Amino acid sequence: VVAQIWPKVAAGETVSLFKSHNPNYADGGQLRDFVYVDDVVDIIEFLLQSPEVSGVFNVGSGQARSFEDLARATFAAAGKDAS
Repeated sequence: VVAQIWPKVAAGETVSLFKSHNPNYADGGQLRDFVYVDDVVDIIEFLLQSPEVSGVFNVGSGQARSFEDLARATFAAAGKDAS
């Protein structure tokens, strides 16, 4: 998601968040467990180097964040105003 919105954020443009079809969540308020891709790569490398390890693994962070929160964090990382 960050890779998709970063060009607009870096350019100081607005970004569009996902429309919510659930009345319990505002647009962009839907929750997901976002994971940094390098963390997933580390886990894959470990598993490739450890053939004795097998099973199903949950590589999530265990903490859900909203799309809006992720977008605001992206703006902050770029030093831009999210409003």
